[in-house]
Amino acid sequence: ANVMTPVKDAELAGVRYRDDMGGLEQTYSTGNALPLNKIVVLVDGGTASAAELLAGSLQDTGSATLIGSKTYGKGQGQFHIDLVNGDKLVITTLELELPKQGCWEGVGLTPDIQLENRKVTVNTKNLKPLDTSTTLRFGDSSDAVYAMTERLSLLGLLTEATGRYDGDVADAVASFRAAYDLPAALYASPEMLSALDEAVTALNGQTYLVDDQLQSALEMCRLAAAKPQQYTVKSDGSWTKK
Repeated sequence: ANVMTPVKDAELAGVRYRDDMGGLEQTYSTGNALPLNKIVVLVDGGTASAAELLAGSLQDTGSATLIGSKTYGKGQGQFHIDLVNGDKLVITTLELELPKQGCWEGVGLTPDIQLENRKVTVNTKNLKPLDTSTTLRFGDSSDAVYAMTERLSLLGLLTEATGRYDGDVADAVASFRAAYDLPAALYASPEMLSALDEAVTALNGQTYLVDDQLQSALEMCRLAAAKPQQYTVKSDGSWTKK
């Protein structure tokens, strides 16, 4: 957390032992972290223990935005002792504490943006026909664009279908081309449209997970990346804050 927290002397986390073992030990930031425009952390029910400590510390210090669903809720630490008969004795000896939320044992962390991924069953009969003989370009508005974006949405490359070929659509087209080893381009050629139609047809009847959490995180980071950079890189590789 320290390498992602640009503010100096911010409380990052604490480890609370028994009083006879030292009590509470707190950690503070040094303020030497690179001031990035945005940090987004994806969390869900599988985020636990040390992963929760990192995510929660970044959340409490305002260094990152958490997206996803509530985390597992393991905020305690144990010692594992091997017994002579082969069994193990597990003793809870410490609690992990966050600056604002305290110990999250049995509670978990609630993300700043709560979002569940979608399960989608592909049914090509409900899609608009796709004309694979045309070329679609940035700025176009048509039923053909809508038909293309329906399929891109089913593949998880867009959050929803649209009839306008905008920047998000261009990014989705570029991502599809990269995933299917097609030449890089921001327009949709007949070759690309045919490959897209075949890819979606092959999925007909199948159910799969659309990673809306990841797509939301990427969109948030794209918007942040468009803002002015908060640091300057020197010729020797070091950097200074602007």
